[in-house]
Amino acid sequence: MPPKLPDFANISERLRKALRLEHRIVVIGLSDTPPANLPHYEGEPLKACQMLDTVRFEGKSFYTVQNDHYECKNAIRWLGFDESYEGHFSGEWATGDYPDNGRALFRAPAFSRRMYEESPKVRVGTVKCAYYMPLEKANEGPARGDEVAIFVLNPRQAMYLARGTLYSRGGICYGMTGPGTCQSVIAGPFCTRQPMYSLGCFGARQFMKITGNEMWLPCWPTTSSCCSNAARTSRRRWMSRSIRSMSSRSTSWMYRRRRAS
Repeated sequence: MPPKLPDFANISERLRKALRLEHRIVVIGLSDTPPANLPHYEGEPLKACQMLDTVRFEGKSFYTVQNDHYECKNAIRWLGFDESYEGHFSGEWATGDYPDNGRALFRAPAFSRRMYEESPKVRVGTVKCAYYMPLEKANEGPARGDEVAIFVLNPRQAMYLARGTLYSRGGICYGMTGPGTCQSVIAGPFCTRQPMYSLGCFGARQFMKITGNEMWLPCWPTTSSCCSNAARTSRRRWMSRSIRSMSSRSTSWMYRRRRAS
C-alpha cells in the first residue's frame, strides 16, 4: 500500500501565500508508465521548459512521451528518454559556431565535457514518460512522492524558500547553472533529492515566459509543508527586523535634524 501523501492543495496555498507567489508551483515526475488519470499532452510542440509555463499559467495536468520532446533534443537525454545526439557529450555542438554549427557556449570541447561529467544524469532508458501538474492538484495526479516541485520566483522569494528547505535538515542549498534548465531543475534534484536553485539557460530564458528578475528553485513536494511554515516564519522575522531597522534610522535622522536646528 503506497504511503499516504499530504494535502498538496493546502500546502500549495500556504506556500504561495507565504512566498507571495504570483503563479502556480509545478510538479513534474519521471516514470516508466503513464499515470492512469492524466491525459496525454496534445498541444502545440513545446520544449520541456515551456511545458512548465503551461502548468504555471494555465493550471493544466498532463503527461508526455519521448516524441513530445523533439523540439528540444537536450531534454530527451536529460530526462532519461534516450541517448544524446551526435556532438552532444563530445562537446562539439556546444563549442561550434552559432547558429548552424553549434552554440558557441565554450571555448573548447573539453570544457563542455567537464560540465556534463559533473552534472547529475537520469539513467537512459529508465524513463518512458514525464508528467506535469500544479502542486494543488498533485493528490489528483496522483503524485507518488518522488516528483520535483519547481518554483519560479525572484531572488528574495528564493532566499525564503531555500531557508525553508534547510529548517529541518540543515546543510547548504546549492545551485547549478551551466547545463540546460531541464537538467538543472528537473534531472538534478530528481537524482540528488536536494533543492538546487538555477539561473537557467539561454533556451529557457528565450522560450519561457520568464522575467529577467526570476529564477528557478526546485525541491520535493513531500517536504513542502515544512518549507511553507519555515518560509513564512523567515519572511515575518525579516520584515519585522527591516521595519525596526527603518524605524531606528528614521528616529536617528529626526534626532540629528532637531539638534542641527
